Amino acid sequence: MLIETSLIAKVVIILAPQLLIMLGIPIYIVLKARKAVFANRRVLGLKFREAYNLDRQLDIAIDWDDNFTIKTFVNVTFIFTAFWFGAGATQIFGAGVAINIFMMTTTSMLFGIYLSYILLWLDENDGIQALITFLAILMAAICIPIFIEFKFSSSYLFATLTILTLVLLLLEICRGFFLMPFSRDGNKFITWFGVTIFSLWLLWDVDFLLNQSKKINDWNSATQIAYFLYVDIVNLILYLLEAYAE
Repeated sequence: MLIETSLIAKVVIILAPQLLIMLGIPIYIVLKARKAVFANRRVLGLKFREAYNLDRQLDIAIDWDDNFTIKTFVNVTFIFTAFWFGAGATQIFGAGVAINIFMMTTTSMLFGIYLSYILLWLDENDGIQALITFLAILMAAICIPIFIEFKFSSSYLFATLTILTLVLLLLEICRGFFLMPFSRDGNKFITWFGVTIFSLWLLWDVDFLLNQSKKINDWNSATQIAYFLYVDIVNLILYLLEAYAE
């Protein structure tokens, strides 16, 4: 029997483990990689090289000359993408709570491994700063609706964010398929545009949760709201990593 508690508690029960998984895995792999590189060992089969950034900080680099490492990255990226769309499909077609949580948890594990590659591919020092910034934005998105009496989850803001998200998607398609050239400043604009949009979506969804907690209280609704927050979090982390990489 599922635990009977408030809607907010249900969302926290669903979402908190996802955050621990997707953030815990990359932090664990980065720490293990920093130790393994000096001992000439592998971490989960991955091979690394010792390197330093411009500030003379240790910056572990992935050994892309190693075939196993490359194949693992490609496989993880492909499987993560498949489960990412699969998790969305289970929400759209109204799968059960257990299936939705399973899909989200599996996706979180794959995203954690994928995130590890991204952190070590760029600079794990900047990557950790990006994760700290994400946590600061998350705390702000939680605290602002609680202490400020304003309806952030209004239909007007929803419509505005939806339009801006479609614009962002169009820009990403143009950038991803090289349909139009973007300068360095243009790429920075898209990156911070994405950070702003998903920060506002996070704020909207948190406020929506607080308002809905007074009206509904079931696990299906909690799973759906948790998934919306989950999507905001994943996209926000990816854009923050790109921003710090710049």
